[in-house]
Amino acid sequence: MSSTNRSGTPAPEVSLEAIGKRLRGSVPALRVQLCALHDAQGDVLWLSEGFLGPDEHCAVLSACETFADPKSPDVVVEEIEDGRCAVVLRAATIAKRFVAAAMLIVEGRAGNNAPLIAQFQTAAISELMRELAWVRAPVTPAVAVVRAGGPLVDTGAPALGRVIDMPVPATQVAPEVDRLCAALRRTEISLHVQRLVPLSQAGGMRRFEVLLRSGAEQDKAPTKMLQRATKAGLASMIDRRVFTALLGWLVKHGAVWSADPAQFSINLSATSLRDKHFAAFLHNCISRARVPRTSFGFEIAEPDCLANPAGFAMLAGTFAKLGCTLAIDDFTCSRESLALLKHPGIGAYKFSQELSALIGGTPADRARLKKILSIIRALNRTSVVKHVNDPEQARALKAYGADFTQSYAASKPFPLESLMVARAAG
Repeated sequence: MSSTNRSGTPAPEVSLEAIGKRLRGSVPALRVQLCALHDAQGDVLWLSEGFLGPDEHCAVLSACETFADPKSPDVVVEEIEDGRCAVVLRAATIAKRFVAAAMLIVEGRAGNNAPLIAQFQTAAISELMRELAWVRAPVTPAVAVVRAGGPLVDTGAPALGRVIDMPVPATQVAPEVDRLCAALRRTEISLHVQRLVPLSQAGGMRRFEVLLRSGAEQDKAPTKMLQRATKAGLASMIDRRVFTALLGWLVKHGAVWSADPAQFSINLSATSLRDKHFAAFLHNCISRARVPRTSFGFEIAEPDCLANPAGFAMLAGTFAKLGCTLAIDDFTCSRESLALLKHPGIGAYKFSQELSALIGGTPADRARLKKILSIIRALNRTSVVKHVNDPEQARALKAYGADFTQSYAASKPFPLESLMVARAAG
């Protein structure tokens, strides 16, 4: 996309690629390894080369959380691995609404950040950030105007950098979804885990389900926050935060999985199945992480798989390529869900409450449950029977060939950090 300004001379091209290339060349005194442009959620819009590793992803996600506050600085610097720094720049509309970010990976330690930040506080870079904001949130020509002591003069949208002394139009006021997005980014989260109780030697490793917690109530999920995010279509944002927090923790605490392998499974929302960038985000992070891929597991509820087969197939294919376990949660083995038994990308089935309850039913119920378990075992996949609180039922399930049980009575959730405490104590 290009335009011509009022003097008739060509205006600079304002495509993402053009902005990225100009930005990379705007700091000649620094050795820039990579330049990336991101949306307000941290998703990659343009990348100069290669892939982003988990450290780079974590840096830009952290910066996006900071930038959600209109009073935040326009430049954030974070040190990452191998003697490098991530310099992240904020792109905002004239109403101060954060809409995009640019990240440059430069060689060298930050030390005193002030001299480094000063190199990114130039007029040229500020203009590039305004152009990036315009690309992400275009302003109509009627809005892109200059007040020149008389009538408002239309300058053309690409010349947004010259807009001065202008009232904020109503269309630029951040809507409710933006306020919720900012609130979700500011919300502190923590991770708890619940261990699955093994009935066999399936997988040969410890298995945990990752549970989201927030605020003072650490004994249950933040239901209201999740409901608001789901209603606004922002649940995948929470999925990303949970995954990034887990990834960062695993990278930092290699002792947890290096000697005694473990798998940590994250529940994914229906929104993540509809998010066309989510599979690429996970692939980038996991493929570059210095963590065994078997450490990651993901769970998708059966109703979400059936409601969005295309989104499910995309994620299942991504997990199969990476070697991560995909589990179907709340599996019912109904007529509609039988196709999920045939899908090659599925590694585990976590039974619904109704299916799990068959163990306490009639002889015909138990025979049906035993048959389902035998099919899963024949497919060389893992079975998890939930809501099992009776030790006698657990023993019967072991005899039927179930691999794990999961219940609050048998294994109470605890903070993820406790795994390090338990290892130190042991």
